[in-house]
Amino acid sequence: MKYLILLLLPIPLIVGCKHEVVRKYYYKTGELQSKCIYPNKKDTMNFQQLDYYPTGELLSKTTIKNGKIEEEYTKYYRTGNILERGIFHYSKLNGIFQQFDSIGRPATESYYLNGTCILYSDFLVLKDEKLEKQRFHGVTKDTAFTIGALVKKGDTIQKDLSFYALITGKDTIHTLDYCFNLQIFAHQSPEPNYEITFGKPNIHLVFDKVDTSFISTKNEIEICNLKLVPGLNHLFGRIIVYNEDSASFFVYKDIFVLPLK
Repeated sequence: MKYLILLLLPIPLIVGCKHEVVRKYYYKTGELQSKCIYPNKKDTMNFQQLDYYPTGELLSKTTIKNGKIEEEYTKYYRTGNILERGIFHYSKLNGIFQQFDSIGRPATESYYLNGTCILYSDFLVLKDEKLEKQRFHGVTKDTAFTIGALVKKGDTIQKDLSFYALITGKDTIHTLDYCFNLQIFAHQSPEPNYEITFGKPNIHLVFDKVDTSFISTKNEIEICNLKLVPGLNHLFGRIIVYNEDSASFFVYKDIFVLPLK
């Protein structure tokens, strides 16, 4: 995947205000290719880059901080629908990275840690487009293995067809005191025990730091004791199902805490 398009044919700086500078670049055929917006004309390492299709539609938005890709990157179809989006830190993907088809349906979703994909899922449409299935896979040492599936009909989860866990709640919040719900779909009998751990994983899907770990027999749990910080927070958990046929799977969500006033 190519995030920064080669810039060609710069024109002189265009000063939009006292401090902001806009620099434009063009394709060899003359159409606008990129526009770089510098909030501080003396700082060339921090800016927003907008790239365009030769036909004029917006292709992508990228934020550059200290010369590195940072924060949200978004790429678009010519129609304006999102093609892909993700969060970067020091030019490496971190957290959830999503790709969509041309009509806006999710196609793949991956979880990255310092540029390495450790989880991914793909989306399937079943039974005359009435059911949607998201299949989850773990990735360790370049080897993928299936860790569950989530089947929906519209917005309704088909619990009897699903074997996974889902974090529900808002993506953007205003407070550090945040409770979220964890729903576990593991259709096993008799009632299983769940070992639930949240923390910071490494690329081998092993926790370097554990925020909380406990045992539960409930498949719907409210968790309130995780420490959040202003900005982007990655919630990452592992659920082990203890029963006659033990299994384990992972759950994740990105939560953005708005800066505190």
